[in-house]
Amino acid sequence: MNFEALNAEKYDWINWEKDMATIQPKGEKVRQAVKWISEGRLEDEGMSIALLIQEAAGQFNLSPKDEEFLRSFYKSELVAN
Repeated sequence: MNFEALNAEKYDWINWEKDMATIQPKGEKVRQAVKWISEGRLEDEGMSIALLIQEAAGQFNLSPKDEEFLRSFYKSELVAN
C-alpha cells in the first residue's frame, strides 16, 4: 500500500473542504459589499461612493458585472457627489 499517495490524497481532500467552506452563495459578495460600503458611509459621510465601490470590488473580489450593479445601486448618490 502506498501511504504517501494516501496522505497526499487526504491532504488534497482537506484543502478542498477548506476551499469549499470559503465559497459563498451567488450574490453574497455583493450583499457584503453593500454592507461594507454602508458602514463606510456611516463612519465618514464625506467619503466618495465611487471610491468605496472601487475598494469594495477589490476587497470582495467582485466581478465587473457586480461592480456595475453597485454603481447602479448607488446611482443617485454617485450623481449627488
